[in-house]
Amino acid sequence: MAKPRLRRFSIRYYPPGFYLEYTEDKWGEVREDIIDLPNLESGSVSELPRTVDHIMEQTVGIIPNSKRHLVEALLQKLIAHLADDYRSRYFLFHTLRAHEHPVSKCVFNKGGDQFLTSSYDRTVKLWDTETATEVHTLVGHTDAVYTVAFNTPFGDRIVSGGKDRSFRLWDAASGECIGVGDGLPGAVVALQFQHQSQLFAGGCDTGHVMVWNAETAEPILALDGLTDLVSSLHFNQRGDLLLAGCCDSTCRIWDMRSGSTVSILNRHRSAVTNAEFNFMGTHVLSSAEDGAVQLWDMRRGDVLFELQHPVSTQDELSDDVFCTFSTSGSKIAATAIDNNVRIFDSRTGGLDHVLHGHQDVISRVAFSPSGSRLLSASRDRTAKVWAVANGALLQSLEGHSSEILTCSFNYSGDVILTGSHDSSCCVWKS
Repeated sequence: MAKPRLRRFSIRYYPPGFYLEYTEDKWGEVREDIIDLPNLESGSVSELPRTVDHIMEQTVGIIPNSKRHLVEALLQKLIAHLADDYRSRYFLFHTLRAHEHPVSKCVFNKGGDQFLTSSYDRTVKLWDTETATEVHTLVGHTDAVYTVAFNTPFGDRIVSGGKDRSFRLWDAASGECIGVGDGLPGAVVALQFQHQSQLFAGGCDTGHVMVWNAETAEPILALDGLTDLVSSLHFNQRGDLLLAGCCDSTCRIWDMRSGSTVSILNRHRSAVTNAEFNFMGTHVLSSAEDGAVQLWDMRRGDVLFELQHPVSTQDELSDDVFCTFSTSGSKIAATAIDNNVRIFDSRTGGLDHVLHGHQDVISRVAFSPSGSRLLSASRDRTAKVWAVANGALLQSLEGHSSEILTCSFNYSGDVILTGSHDSSCCVWKS
């Protein structure tokens, strides 16, 4: 067998990783590897020597020791990019008042140069991030639009769904509708593209989950097993598994090649409000209306940690309980019925910080791509930015006159979107 021959190496910012390209046979077939580096998420310089050693050990026979200094220089660049001194603050760049009814969702494309807003006014709008100007209004739904998504990483396709029991597939460049799925079993309440952008999945308030071709909108799979509203859909990074959270108190995972059920996660006692894979696809995080948050080890098929325990009475249930991983999966944020946010370490299940400050129910939380900041949105009409490292409140964003329903960071973490029941979307820049 031919000796491996290095072609190039580079870094991935979010989540931190080291990319390697090499050949290892006489025909020159190119191989690629990515070494994930979640320990660098905090941007700590103290991790540098150990991380360089780890990469050199993982690439013995591929990266010669003579290039160790280049590996170290790249990692120094990565650490400098991830480090956050928490000095930068966000200012209100623009308040968009183009919708006539509440904004149900706002989301960036991967590059962050464009974003989408969907609304109960039956429209979806595509915006330019730099100028906060409208690019297209996507018209076709006949009732409230509940959800919208870009295909990542390309950003050239948009899918929307809503109360009219339909989805619409759009071309992002022209704004034209290129596919319609009408007459679905119920309102479309969850949508997500596969990371390879070959497929997208939709979930209805009836428990039906379907998968379509992302280019042609042709149906591929109808997935069985759920019996109530689908609260969330999430593909793993490889795109071969689809995870759904459901209000029947279960989560279900399907194989995209066969459509068969791979796993049923049924340890919750109330409606599941969100479920998602970590970046590696080794763990699943789920939350429920009774406040319970569970971290599942998919290799064991069982709960690894119960991060938050359920409340004792039905009177305390809330469909706003939410949870999410940081980009690398090393941290977890979860909302609770007590109007606080908790940050956990996913490796130990330990509680890092309790974030106090909101005066009403918290509807959503989102990590910045670097994992250094956390954004929370609340019914108290504010969004707050927190330091993940120490739990400190960095800034309170005030600009809405009603509850905030949705929020997100762009890929660089320097722009924030907040969408509200007051029908506006605020663009915040640092």
